[in-house]
Amino acid sequence: MARTTDSLSLEDIAGELDVDVSTVRGWHEGGGDSPPALQAVAKAMRAKTPKAAGDDPRYPRRVVDAFAQAVGLRDAFGRPVRGEGKSRMPLYPTVEPGPKKRRRWYEHHAAAELQTQKGGLPEPDGYDELDRPYWYRSTLFYHQPEDSLSLADIAREYRVSRQTAQRWHKGAVRNGKAPAIPSALQATAALMEVPLPELAQPRPRYPRQVVQAFAKGVGFLNDKGEFVEELVGRTQGRWLPLEPTVDPRPEGLRRMYLPHVAAELGWEGASIAPIRSRHQLDFPEEDGHDELARPYWFPFTIEDYKRYLTRRRMDRVGAPEPDGYDEDGEPYWLPPSQQ
Repeated sequence: MARTTDSLSLEDIAGELDVDVSTVRGWHEGGGDSPPALQAVAKAMRAKTPKAAGDDPRYPRRVVDAFAQAVGLRDAFGRPVRGEGKSRMPLYPTVEPGPKKRRRWYEHHAAAELQTQKGGLPEPDGYDELDRPYWYRSTLFYHQPEDSLSLADIAREYRVSRQTAQRWHKGAVRNGKAPAIPSALQATAALMEVPLPELAQPRPRYPRQVVQAFAKGVGFLNDKGEFVEELVGRTQGRWLPLEPTVDPRPEGLRRMYLPHVAAELGWEGASIAPIRSRHQLDFPEEDGHDELARPYWFPFTIEDYKRYLTRRRMDRVGAPEPDGYDEDGEPYWLPPSQQ
C-alpha cells in the first residue's frame, strides 16, 4: 500500500493492519485496567499525538508501525505477518517500542528457548500493550544451565587454530590500530541479545549457543548444526558459504551471499560483476555485512528485485504470460534458470 500520509485514522489503521475497526478502537480507547495501547506505544517512543483526541482520532504512522511490530502484526523488518501470525500470540519475538528496541519473547518462545513447560518460566519482565507477559533474552539466558566455551574449547570443537578463535574474539586488527573487523562472537551475541558475563575474565568464555549461532551465520555449520565438511579449516583468504546461512536474530532469516544471489537471478556461469559494482540494473544495497564483514541479502530483498526486473522487462518488451500468482494475487515470472 502506498504511503501517502504521515497520520492515520482508525479506519486507515484497520485497513493497513487488516483488522476490524472495532479492534483498532479498542487499541485507541483501552478497556478495564488496560491503558490505550496506541497511546502506550507513543509514550514509549516519546512521540506526540496531538490528533488522537476528538471525533476523528489520528496517529502518526511511525507510532502505528511501532505498535504493529510490538504486538506481532509485523515482523522486525516491518513486513506483515500473515495467517497464523494474527492469532493470539506472535509467531516471532517482537520489537519493543522506544529507543532500545529490545526483543520481547512470549511464553511459547521462552518455553522453547528453555526447553521447559510454560509453568517453569521465571517471572516476566513486563506486559505488552495487549496485556500479554513477555521476557527479555537476557532473563532467559540467566535462567538456563551454564554451558560456555573458552577460546581453547572453541578452537577444538570447531576445528580451527587457537589464533583463529582469538581473532573471532578480538576482531581483525591491522597495523596495531582499532580492529578493522569487530569481534565476530560479540557481534553475534549482540544480534541475539545474549549477555556475555564471562567476557572480562582472564580466560574469556562464550555461551555455546552464541558460538553455534556464529558458526551457522558465517557458513561453518548448516542449519541443522552439522559441519559443512568442504569448509572445515577454511579460515584464511577469501571464501563464501556454499549455501545460504542462518542469521543469528530470532527470525532465523536466510542470508544470501553473492553466489546465491547470482544463482537465484539465473546468472550462473556468468560474471557477477553487476552484483559487485551495483551500478548495473539498479541492484539493491546489501541488507548487512556478516560477522566476517561479507555483504549479504535477505531473500525478500532479492524477491523484490526480481519483481523490479520483471516490471522493467515488461516495460521494454511487453508483458509475457506469468508463471503463476503469489498469495496476494500478484503475478510472478521465474528466472530463466528455473523455467
